[in-house]
Amino acid sequence: MSTEYISGMFSDELVKKCEKMPDFPVITFENGKYLAEEVVTYQDLFRGGCKVAHALQKAGIGKGDRFSQVMRNHPEFLYTLFAASIIGAVAVPIDPRSKGNKLSYQIKDSNSKGIIFTACPCSPC
Repeated sequence: MSTEYISGMFSDELVKKCEKMPDFPVITFENGKYLAEEVVTYQDLFRGGCKVAHALQKAGIGKGDRFSQVMRNHPEFLYTLFAASIIGAVAVPIDPRSKGNKLSYQIKDSNSKGIIFTACPCSPC
C-alpha cells in the first residue's frame, strides 16, 4: 500500500476509517430466512481485503491489471474491491448469472488477467 495518503482513494479512505473506528458496522448482508445476517466492520473489510490483495499478488495480478469478479453480493465482493484498490488493479464485476457466450465475452472483452468467482447464486446454502 502507498505510504502517501490520497484523499478519495478507496483503500486509503478505508484504512483511515479502520484506524478511527475499527468495530463500526459498515454493512449488513442478509442471507435469507435460514442463515444469520453478516455484519461487516471496517476492520473486517481491512483484514479480508488484505488477504485477497496478497492472494492476487501471489497469482501475478498487479498494478494496472484487470481481473473479473463473478460473484454474488456478499462480503467477499467488497474484500475484492478493496484488494484491487490496495494493489492498483482493476476489478471488473460481472453478473454471476451470466453464462456461456455472454460470460466468455465479458471476461475476454475486459482483458482480465484472472477471475475470482463464487458458487452459482442459485446453489442451496
